[in-house]
Amino acid sequence: MSAKTIEEILNSAEGVEVEPALDELIDSFLSGILRAYKEDPELEEQVPFSVAVASLFDLCVNALYARTATSADWVYCSDKFNEQADSHFEGDYLYYPFVAACPRCSVKGNFYKATAQKPPSGSIGGLNAIVIAALYDRVAQSSAGKARVLRVPGTGDADLVFLEGDDICVAEIKASPLVSYPLAVASDPIEDLDPATGQRRTLDHHESTATHLRRDSVCLYMPHVGKYIELGPKTGGNWPMDALSNYVSTAEGAAEIALAWSRLFQVYSDKSLRRGSNAWFLVNGCGKAPREYGGFSISDGKLGFSH
Repeated sequence: MSAKTIEEILNSAEGVEVEPALDELIDSFLSGILRAYKEDPELEEQVPFSVAVASLFDLCVNALYARTATSADWVYCSDKFNEQADSHFEGDYLYYPFVAACPRCSVKGNFYKATAQKPPSGSIGGLNAIVIAALYDRVAQSSAGKARVLRVPGTGDADLVFLEGDDICVAEIKASPLVSYPLAVASDPIEDLDPATGQRRTLDHHESTATHLRRDSVCLYMPHVGKYIELGPKTGGNWPMDALSNYVSTAEGAAEIALAWSRLFQVYSDKSLRRGSNAWFLVNGCGKAPREYGGFSISDGKLGFSH
């Protein structure tokens, strides 16, 4: 197939339609992080604006991934098997991990295989492209020259077109999240009968079904910082955008998201840090679990960080 001319690309391009709830999430985070920089000037040195925006991309993609969550194939994790007192392990939860390991345990150096819940490969690129287009559209709206962003439908020589005055830029989107944070819901203990003693016992891990997502509050879970962000029940067309927008509209919330992502980015960027950080196993494309845990694949390279 021959390459399209610029004229052909422009003729097929169309305006970017950004979902209002996604647009609100982007604006809320940008307002929150700028407020955070003003309140704490040292924060911008720790997390430059470019890094903060990268964390926003992952947050937006995470929100879209969360919408694909079903009730099947969650992993139950009990706090009963952890003998050492650790607030990180308080409570029993069901987790919906986008990589194939129990997220709460992996950051503590224990690896229990789970079913990876990343969206089907055919939809991953589309979800990522939606966020990239929305972010660039937001930047264009703020530009002095009133730049425009157009989307090129289908597959071909370009995905986006940028127009500003007489300048034209065509772009192909290549982006994927560094991290897809798991979802979590609180759970009652799951028990079975111990065949050796005949007594009931609490399981440490078990594949389970989350039957009350529309009733119970779902959380976005950042395991490496032990943080659960309440998203509310999985209902309504704006879920989970509204809850996340409210959270990151504050300086504290936006800074927390940016700092948590920055920690993972540092581990991703510096191989020497991976040996001392189990947070590496939250990263898309992190590879296999340690050999002593069977060396099972936690995440292959198909969702590897590229933005």
